[in-house]
Amino acid sequence: MIYESTNEIQAIDLLFRKVVSDSGHGLTSVLDRMAAESGPSLSPAARRVSSAIDGWRELAHLIAAADEGSVQRLYAVAGDFLRVTALTLMAWAWARVDALGDSRFADGSDAFSRWVHLELAMQRAMVQAAQQVPAPD
Repeated sequence: MIYESTNEIQAIDLLFRKVVSDSGHGLTSVLDRMAAESGPSLSPAARRVSSAIDGWRELAHLIAAADEGSVQRLYAVAGDFLRVTALTLMAWAWARVDALGDSRFADGSDAFSRWVHLELAMQRAMVQAAQQVPAPD
């Protein structure tokens, strides 16, 4: 977090220049590579990152399909979308650490799954809800 409005500027840049401008194709490409790298696995960390990537992909498609009224509402949740992006990348990174099987990282992975994934679900729901609210008259 940088603060002093810089976070919001970065969030709007991510959302509009990296998602809305190309209908989410660039982001989908990144998600496809992350999902392929994660590969099929039954580990809890791999399942969490797969779920996080799928949720991020849903948001990207929802945002890319936004109509004129809902695009304006995206400004209000750009920070939430940035946070979803960061948390998803963290989930992916922790899944990679978890795949190492090093017991030194077990506590961190457990804490991550207990707290960070809850925030990820909340932030994702906030962005989705903003897109489903009818546009003002």
